[in-house]
Amino acid sequence: MSWVEKPIRTFHLMHMENSFKKGKVKPQQDAELLKTLHANTGWFTATGCAAGLGNKVMFDTSRFERMDGIGDADLLEQFVSEAHKREVKAIAYLNLHWYTDDFGAAHPDWEQKTSDGRAIGQVRPLYGKGTSFCVNSPWRDWSYDLIREVARYDIDGVFLDGPVVYPDCCFCTSCREKFRERFGGDIPETEDWDDPRWKQFVRFRQHSMEDYLRDARTALKSIKPDAVLYLNSGNWNSGWRVPRDIQRLVDYQDITGVEAFFSRPLERQKFLYYTSASAKYVESVGKPSTIFFTTWQSPYENFVNSPTEIKLTVAEVVANGSNPWVIILDETLKRFPHALGSIEEMYEFLERHEEFYTHTESKANVALWSSMQTKFFYCSRQEELYRDIGSGKEEDLQIDLGTGEAKIDWKAGKKLSEEQALQSFQGFFDVLTRTHIPFDIIVDRNITPSELSKYDVLVIPNVACMSEEQAEAIRTFVRNGGGLIADFETSLYDEEGAPRGEFLLEDLFRAAPPEGMFAMSNFDSMVVKEMHDVTAFSNQGEYLPRPSRTLKTRALEDACVPIKVMKPLDHVITSVKGESDYAGLIVSACGKGKVVFSPAALGGHYFENRMIPIQKLIENSVRWLLGNRGLIEVDAPATVEVVLRTQEDKGCTLIHLINLTGEMQRPIEQVIPLNEIRVKVKVASAKKVYALMEQEEIPFQSDEKGWTSFTLPKLGLYELVMIETS
Repeated sequence: MSWVEKPIRTFHLMHMENSFKKGKVKPQQDAELLKTLHANTGWFTATGCAAGLGNKVMFDTSRFERMDGIGDADLLEQFVSEAHKREVKAIAYLNLHWYTDDFGAAHPDWEQKTSDGRAIGQVRPLYGKGTSFCVNSPWRDWSYDLIREVARYDIDGVFLDGPVVYPDCCFCTSCREKFRERFGGDIPETEDWDDPRWKQFVRFRQHSMEDYLRDARTALKSIKPDAVLYLNSGNWNSGWRVPRDIQRLVDYQDITGVEAFFSRPLERQKFLYYTSASAKYVESVGKPSTIFFTTWQSPYENFVNSPTEIKLTVAEVVANGSNPWVIILDETLKRFPHALGSIEEMYEFLERHEEFYTHTESKANVALWSSMQTKFFYCSRQEELYRDIGSGKEEDLQIDLGTGEAKIDWKAGKKLSEEQALQSFQGFFDVLTRTHIPFDIIVDRNITPSELSKYDVLVIPNVACMSEEQAEAIRTFVRNGGGLIADFETSLYDEEGAPRGEFLLEDLFRAAPPEGMFAMSNFDSMVVKEMHDVTAFSNQGEYLPRPSRTLKTRALEDACVPIKVMKPLDHVITSVKGESDYAGLIVSACGKGKVVFSPAALGGHYFENRMIPIQKLIENSVRWLLGNRGLIEVDAPATVEVVLRTQEDKGCTLIHLINLTGEMQRPIEQVIPLNEIRVKVKVASAKKVYALMEQEEIPFQSDEKGWTSFTLPKLGLYELVMIETS
């Protein structure tokens, strides 16, 4: 078994420029710190980082400029040797994205150029000071030489911090020549999603990153075949502006990793599960993975986050099948010497119970589609989307209803469409997590018959851009007994954003082509017309909130319409006008499967407004689609995240419980402990139930239907319950 297939606990003490200049970097101390923290993998800064010192190295070489202040010392050699003495893997960190303006000026043909021909460092200086180079420029060969130099050492791998293709880049001479050679024309300089050349440029930027990483891997492996290579791939919320699609880069990496830094607390408060989403996302591509996070609350890197937040982050990462990586600046550690206590506590637990984090697989039978092709190419053609309806907030005895004007700006519309796709994903993610329904993330390239056959339900959150092949795989999945729930503009565009005019999955949705979209509003309604399992939380004739984004879609004759859209109101606080002819929810059967389609943007509406009826509607729909195929029932608050995993070779079922019940703000300083949590899980022939964090064996009962039930006496911040079967 390769070391990357085992649990990885990484720590990076990032040394600042002053530390090197003053001779304060001691690799032996760094390696000893790793051992103290129970880390089994450590990064060492083989090139400079802040501020833009990517051209300066910490090792013995005549080919590159050495860092000021280190003299003749070969710090990389010292670190690798000391780490290996302590049985810790050594990774060389290479900064490939941030260089000084002086170094850029010495190599003007290397710099990324924006559409107006200026260097990126002049237009948007990196981190306030510095520039970045282009993957298609001669810098490419310089960077490969750097990788080969580092590979002379007995390192276990290389991490590439960069390169990055930045927004409005790159229009340098190298890119223009390469684009012309590949596509036979010039790079378009104006963002236009109706221009095929613009879409070629979007793909060109993706391919440039792929080509670079492929050749970087070749450079490393040519010297050290066993060394691993990885970089910071794009996360689930990435997009076309910085093209790092993990699906397209995974084949050239040995580990996949994404950043989940703690920043913008209000956003974290609205979407509690950012880290968990990141871990599920990287696991979806099938390689060993890691989540990069910091001890600080970005961008305040000179301070430390609450110990509770740090421990929660580690718990979310490992529970969802990934590996933790954490960084602290050396100067910050001096000011906060106890900052690493939470890391040491969690890493020690993970080391002690490493066997239960080795070769585990998700046991979820629900898949949530995260579509990068939609984030790249989705630009909704619904003109009504661009109407200003205000925030809906009441202030000074007035309600903000906006201007009511529809100003169509397709460039702004593209960004709005991307935001809506993300919100839909986050909304469905929230509901599934809060209702304790185990699920995985599935990505575009895995929408195939073989991958879908692993699941019982597929959730499609406004995946507007869909290929014919993906649609056919979904049809096969449903006909064979799978359940499907989708919303809003799903399948209305091809995989590169060209409008179809009708749903590609019309045969499954039983929905006629949209006749436009209802006027955007924050106060209109839908009505429950027929009682059904999906509407069991309500009563016939009961009103439900209508999402502001709702298509005018009629159901086909053979479909069930349990919810209809009400006619729009003229203004707030007025009598209803009766129901419209349009469907609010369509339920149907196809082959052995079942389908729920919402012409309204259910996921996005829930994420924006947190309205309980919408949460209930999504939950009931998924549970109806699952039928008797549910896997677990947990009697705990919605703020407890539940992850179900398995170790088939050991006959173990693993239940991870993460307690986010805190003080209703982020960062969380104190988690509120919970008691007497009843759990019922689909596990037959249980022999033992054991809580690893509390180190306590738990009494249980098994029934003839294959369920095991027990009560967890206490849940603090995190618990892993192991169920051993005979």
